[in-house]
Amino acid sequence: MNEERVITSPVLAESLLKKDYKIIDIRPNKYNRRLSVFAFNYKEGIDELIQEYRQKMIAKKESKIEVEL
Repeated sequence: MNEERVITSPVLAESLLKKDYKIIDIRPNKYNRRLSVFAFNYKEGIDELIQEYRQKMIAKKESKIEVEL
């Protein structure tokens, strides 16, 4: 059985594609049918890239909060 990682961010999906990760399926988002989710085959290194992206988004959100205060 192939493992997969499901990505909700089109920006992250594009970044993974540029790094030679392969999309195996595009599905509707079950919470918002107007959006899509992207299923990628698991390949070594993908979890680290996903975590790195999440950390960047958290830092970006925190810096916006600091500026708005």
